Amino acid sequence: MSSPFFRSPAFKAALKRTYASQPGPTVESARKGAESALEKAQKTAVEVLAAAQKAAGPTGDKIASRLSSINSYVVYNAKLIGALAKQVYVAEKLAPPTSVGEIVGGWSTVWARGTSWSYWGHVKSSGEWKPLALYSLQAYGIFTVGEIIGKRHFVGYELEDNYPIHPAPSAHH
Repeated sequence: MSSPFFRSPAFKAALKRTYASQPGPTVESARKGAESALEKAQKTAVEVLAAAQKAAGPTGDKIASRLSSINSYVVYNAKLIGALAKQVYVAEKLAPPTSVGEIVGGWSTVWARGTSWSYWGHVKSSGEWKPLALYSLQAYGIFTVGEIIGKRHFVGYELEDNYPIHPAPSAHH
């Protein structure tokens, strides 16, 4: 049961529409653009660090020396995680969607199954609910970690003292 919007001729035509005046990027131009962006970012980072170290004086030198010892570990771990992610990507034969139709098809399948009572009856009787429950728990955990990072607190939001949660009792009864 897909949405009438996704079945409409206008939507299907929009998916097929291309513009001759705007050719798609080639792999080579994308690679060159990425290299250029990386060079600019590295140059800017070096300039910012030099200015910060100059402004901080001797304290900046101490901080820089401490950070440089940590830097090698961070770079190593980042490269290690990247290499492991690449191996998983290749081993699982993962690939991004190649068309908007694949994305629309995937979401319409999710919608159709999510709104179908027969699908949920089959999930319950076949035992497929167990992996679905684990995936849901995993998604909730990732969301929670994102919230903790975003709030910069494990529980609740930081409130200022001048905004009390409960108003102070008044002196007049």
